[in-house]
Amino acid sequence: MLQRYILPAMLGWLPWWFAAAALLMLCTVILAMAGLVLQRPKLPENAPKLITGWPIMGSIGFYFWRHDFLEGQRKSMENSHIPSTTDGIPLVCLVQLFSFFVFGCQCQPFANCTIRHSALLALPSRHQTESAHSVRSQIKLFRKILTRERFSESLPSLVTDTDLVFRQLSMSGRAVPLFPVMCRLIYQLMHRVAGIHEVAESDKLLDSSLKHFSSIEKCTAFQVMFNPWPLPGMLSKLWAAISLHRLVMRVMNERRKTGRVERDTLQLLMDYGEEDLEIVKVSWHSSLLVPGSWAYHVEPQCIISVLFAGLLNTGISSTWLLCYLAENRVWYEQVQAEVDMFVNKNRRTPEESVREILQRVPYNDWDTQFPSISVCLRETLRLGVYQPAYRRNMSGEDVEIPGTNQVIPKESFAFFSMGEVHMDETIYPNASEWEPARHLPGREEGAHRPHEFVGWGSGLHPCVGSKAATLEITVAVVTMVALNEFWLVERNGEARKRRLPRANKNNLSVNLPTEEIYLKCSPRTNKHDGL
Repeated sequence: MLQRYILPAMLGWLPWWFAAAALLMLCTVILAMAGLVLQRPKLPENAPKLITGWPIMGSIGFYFWRHDFLEGQRKSMENSHIPSTTDGIPLVCLVQLFSFFVFGCQCQPFANCTIRHSALLALPSRHQTESAHSVRSQIKLFRKILTRERFSESLPSLVTDTDLVFRQLSMSGRAVPLFPVMCRLIYQLMHRVAGIHEVAESDKLLDSSLKHFSSIEKCTAFQVMFNPWPLPGMLSKLWAAISLHRLVMRVMNERRKTGRVERDTLQLLMDYGEEDLEIVKVSWHSSLLVPGSWAYHVEPQCIISVLFAGLLNTGISSTWLLCYLAENRVWYEQVQAEVDMFVNKNRRTPEESVREILQRVPYNDWDTQFPSISVCLRETLRLGVYQPAYRRNMSGEDVEIPGTNQVIPKESFAFFSMGEVHMDETIYPNASEWEPARHLPGREEGAHRPHEFVGWGSGLHPCVGSKAATLEITVAVVTMVALNEFWLVERNGEARKRRLPRANKNNLSVNLPTEEIYLKCSPRTNKHDGL
């Protein structure tokens, strides 16, 4: 009957087998949509107000225009929740700074919650929960890896890599798109500090693995909304993750076969006697910790999401910092004077190059001797860390939202927009402008109350890799300023007279500008005789 009457009437001009396949696919989609609706859990009466959005699809604004959606909730001054299309998990959007108490300070029951965000980044996930003990053990291991001794040992290589990149930049004489250059450099430095030396030393491995990371980072709203479905983007992420896993395993097997020993994080974990899968998980995770990362989940598939929260943010933050300096000549000259003074103070002979001087600088000096760069970085993070922080309530019970009679239902994600803190005019007057002076002694905006600055996490959840990220960014900025004069240009090489573009705050991934930013450099041979 289907073949003889129904299908010809519907699609008479198509072959019957094609129409049957189309009808089957349509039924499958309808059943899947119905399943998404039916699996949404029943919420308690004191849950925040429900935002229904579109039928079946829910609040698509949360997926397509997330920043604008959360900003609208903030202006309404109401906590709210929306149904998720991914797996029926409710999403609770928090507003007002006191709600941040749930994220930053409350010990119980959120201290025993596992950060579960893979579904919201369109990442594959195998387990629903992971024990708090497992998370704590991994954090302890990271702290063993990211030590002052490890930083000090890595510094000569960090300076060498950075020196080479920025010399090539000035020698090219061309307008260079800065974001790709800096992201690649920071990626290389991360492998020096807490990754794999073979990757850092091989352009081929560096570029191929970074390409896989880029494939993993790409995320569309549809991928997030329909995370479990085998869409092309999801398959691309899976293949990239498999490729990265194979790369690490290949390096480990080669070391065992040849007996070669390296002084890097991978070797450290191999010497600890960790299982291969654990090494892959921890090695990639530890190399991806950066500013504003609230994530330290260690499931193999969540390596990808840690990359999203980590690697690119460090590269992006360092790039924005150089862009802001190039635009603001007052702070450019102040940082330049600070760097020149430091280089001259540590110079032993007139023939010494900047690289030779910086290579012997102890870690403590990198951490303490650049106050101008420190406040510039803090201000860059304030403007750059505006994405929502999110955690999942895995406590097994509802959690009260401070200052309200509402709760975050168990199993729900809680969201809080960082931009609500960092763009608050009562905390940071003229908040949309890059003004490092606001962090200087005597003014110190954002330092008077807890959670007014969350660029490095806050409360019980500081960024585990903040010291490593700060070191890498400081080395990059100091070397760039010491070696080169640099300024903003258009793509054709002419001086840029327009202001820097704003970041696309609705981007589901990192803090990228709305257009490519180009830079030109020239060597400062007249300033440093030993260059």
